[in-house]
Amino acid sequence: MSSWIKGRKGRGFSLIATSALSTQSGAAVGSFAFGTLGPLGVVAIRQIAAALVLCAIARPKLRSFTGAQWRAVALLAFFFAVMNAALYTAIDRVGLGTAVTIEFLGPLAVAAWSSRRGRDFVGVALAMLGVMLLTQPSPTTDFLGIGVALIAAMCWAGYILTNRVVGRRVKGVQGTAAATVLSSLGMLPILVVIIWHAQPPPEAYLFACVAGLLATAIPYAFDLVVLRHVSPLIFGVGMSLHPLFAGIIGLLLLNQQLPLIAWSGILLVVLSNGLTLTGTRSAAGAAPRLRFRRGRRRSARQAAYPADTVTAMDIRISAYAVITDDQKRMLLPHWMEQGFGSGWTMPGGGIDPGEDPADAVVREVFEESGYRVHVTELLGIDNLVIPGDRRTPTSGREGIPLQNLRIVYRARIIGGELTVEQDGSTDDVAWFTPAEIDSLDRVSLVDTARRMAQEIS
Repeated sequence: MSSWIKGRKGRGFSLIATSALSTQSGAAVGSFAFGTLGPLGVVAIRQIAAALVLCAIARPKLRSFTGAQWRAVALLAFFFAVMNAALYTAIDRVGLGTAVTIEFLGPLAVAAWSSRRGRDFVGVALAMLGVMLLTQPSPTTDFLGIGVALIAAMCWAGYILTNRVVGRRVKGVQGTAAATVLSSLGMLPILVVIIWHAQPPPEAYLFACVAGLLATAIPYAFDLVVLRHVSPLIFGVGMSLHPLFAGIIGLLLLNQQLPLIAWSGILLVVLSNGLTLTGTRSAAGAAPRLRFRRGRRRSARQAAYPADTVTAMDIRISAYAVITDDQKRMLLPHWMEQGFGSGWTMPGGGIDPGEDPADAVVREVFEESGYRVHVTELLGIDNLVIPGDRRTPTSGREGIPLQNLRIVYRARIIGGELTVEQDGSTDDVAWFTPAEIDSLDRVSLVDTARRMAQEIS
């Protein structure tokens, strides 16, 4: 499925829409069991049903998970449980359309936080106005229900951001399956107590299981795939389709009427989608396919850039380090450039003017990982040529080819503590075994550096 949406913004958005429709359909079906199981009982059963389905599909290798993978999965499990419990409680109190609209403030916050363009802020403002029209307070307003929906909103925002981390650290939907298992185990004691006291009929279990399939298994699997190929902004604002589907499904299945002004608010939210998505570069679609040219391949360069066509070429020198621990795991930071691309890469970066390459790699490793390292040996130099039409827009040098000389060292840790870089070019850092690296979305430099390290050792 990843290859189907890679570079196709419309296809990625269609999966977001399908996920939203499935989620709201599942919530409506699950509400049929509120009378006997209650919102928490329905959430517990849907989580168990979703865990069974996802585990059968993904077959997660839980014993092979690293500490970094488990931490991300555990946090995602927390957001699963609290988000769903809060949302279903709010649906029971204020209705499907209103609860989902308030919950949408979560992805809206993600969209606002991720926005980088003026038109994106206009889209977010329109969406916010739509939400205000949908949630006009009155003397009869159930403020407790609204408060619970706001908790669901905060957890939804956490889910969006955490699921990106899980998607990078764990192959396929194994992370989603593992998180669903953890969340269902956490809610199992609540379910036992509810069943003991309520003695619900068989159809209540059926409604809750269908809710698990439609509102958890399908959308979470879709979202994990989509989050690898679109930016948080596209995903967050695209999820504003939830209020639209919630209002329609609430009307058709639950006979929940919304006033005309509420539907006007929904249309504003949908309009914000089109405004934000038009002209937006997806992360996957913009990412270049980099080719490595090692050694002195003058003929290859001349074939790509004939002498009579090249008037200028930028040159960049950077230094990187291969760092492994006693378990033969390799340290990798996660590079991400908003609106352009992302991937796991080698620790290191560009050399400042006049800086010694070995000093540069020590500085870069500390900035990206928090570790202080000592350079032990030179592994090799890699030559990468990036055509002008594949350079990042943020470089300000589009159209001018770039020759990147990348010096690769071996280094060992002598101090410090693993720390994720703040406000830099990387947004995560972790240790990975060779088998785990093979399953990561990574830049080609990782394999080049690994090959150099094997040749030297």
